[in-house]
Amino acid sequence: APSLGKLIGARQLRDASVSHADALKSDRITDIVEEGSVFSFAHDIFFEWSFFRLLIDKAADWRDAIIAAGEAPLLARVVGLLSQHWFEGGKDWGQEYANIDGAALRPQWKRSWLLGPPASSKFADKLAVFEAPLFTHDAALLEKFLVWFQAERTIPNALLLQSANPTLEGAALVRAADAFGWPSDFALWRRVLTWILAREQYFKPTAIVHAVDVFAVFQNMWGDYASPLSKRIVATAEAWLLDLEQTRIVGVTADRWTSLTDEVRGALMRALRQLILRSGRAYPENARALVERAIAQERRSQKLLDIIFAFSPILAQVCAETLADLVRAEVYEQLPQERLDAEREEYENRIARLKELRAKPEGERTPQEQRYLDSPHFFSSMGSHSFSFDDLGIDRHHSSFFPATPINQPFASLFELAPDVARKLVRDMSNRATTAWRQLPVIEPNGFATPIPLDIQFPWGAQRLWGEARTYAWFQGAWAAQPLESAYLALAYWAHKRLDAGDDPDELIRLIVEGHDNWAVLGLAGSIALESLHVSATTLPLVACQRLWHVDLSRSISDPGRPFSLPGLG
Repeated sequence: APSLGKLIGARQLRDASVSHADALKSDRITDIVEEGSVFSFAHDIFFEWSFFRLLIDKAADWRDAIIAAGEAPLLARVVGLLSQHWFEGGKDWGQEYANIDGAALRPQWKRSWLLGPPASSKFADKLAVFEAPLFTHDAALLEKFLVWFQAERTIPNALLLQSANPTLEGAALVRAADAFGWPSDFALWRRVLTWILAREQYFKPTAIVHAVDVFAVFQNMWGDYASPLSKRIVATAEAWLLDLEQTRIVGVTADRWTSLTDEVRGALMRALRQLILRSGRAYPENARALVERAIAQERRSQKLLDIIFAFSPILAQVCAETLADLVRAEVYEQLPQERLDAEREEYENRIARLKELRAKPEGERTPQEQRYLDSPHFFSSMGSHSFSFDDLGIDRHHSSFFPATPINQPFASLFELAPDVARKLVRDMSNRATTAWRQLPVIEPNGFATPIPLDIQFPWGAQRLWGEARTYAWFQGAWAAQPLESAYLALAYWAHKRLDAGDDPDELIRLIVEGHDNWAVLGLAGSIALESLHVSATTLPLVACQRLWHVDLSRSISDPGRPFSLPGLG
């Protein structure tokens, strides 16, 4: 045993064993290193099986054989087999774990012993034997089992290791393959997952944290495929997430999760959301419901948005409209007129409240009402709020869209997988910004020039568009709120890719321009016309519009690094 199956001297063997040397070699079980003197097992599995039989013969003294072999890590599988043997044979498996725990042995043997039973085909029939030690002493051993199982029974993601993605090479590729690891044995994982799902109501919150990690590994492989097991995993994850979300509401007292710190609770919610979103192709209703709940929130954390947007390649396939609605809910702000109306309403309500309280006899006022009257009230005169070109009804600075690029999510995935939804989203955002821009001179006529519409007759009908030099630059990702800049850049990237793929320029321009009311989209349409050198009834109104010549000439002068020029002069 100390040689671990390698370089076994003939003098160490019994005569009966030496007499079988030729037969063992012909069966390819052993190799002869030195004729008649030194032997080795041909494969580790033969040594492991032999050592396993030795441990069985040792009975309760099997640990002595492990110590004699130097506690070599490669014996872990043998100890796991012995654990399975004890579990199936009706021996006191739980007490033996306690014996290992109390012995002066390396921790790896506890791990191997604990992970042995689930590999048995009789696991489901003898759960009481397995569960007895796991659910005692505050279920501390249950948490160890979940952690060790996920760590020991996971293999690197084979698809990632075989990936030709140039952005993942060397150590980064190995780390990614480990982070998105797969189950090592499907039958084993199915047994364990079925057991977890059947007992999850007895799991403490700290154990659930580790159970979610186990779920995630299984879904890394099977997340795109519907199955009874995956369905139960996703349903359980959603139930936990809903409970966690509900218990964060003020006034909710019953809380299963009070033992978790805020940091651990937040990490658990992120892990559950990732699991549900990862399974979105197989179970789109759960992913859609998660996004809809995010839309319903008055305020969304950046971490929540980061998780959802990271899964845009999946969400754009299964609930593109809902994903677009989330963008609208997140980036839309009050229009200038809406803000002014809200301030006026607040002002009028304050005045009415003060009049009401002052008309009330002092002796009938409550302490709160008296404090309200006594506290200073600072009223700004109506119309004193100053607006600027940045007040476009869209969040000016948003970390999800900084810096503005055409590959920012979810725009990139929407244009790739649901281009109709993506174009509508960009159109809605642009038209909203145009509405806000047109309200500015109405609110502050001395601060902004009055816009003059531009009417253009296209083959599909007449369109009235508004703009000036700064709004014209939106299509190049300039002078707009960061989400709108990203949206226009994504639209431009998609349009030119479609042009390169051979799409008809006229139809492409119609898809880009129709429904818009801002000049910015005309700049993009002009770039399509010039790149394709296409002359038609669709491109003629663009090239012939002299008002656009002026703004594009201004753009080309202010940004000479960009070669595009509508009249072809910049």
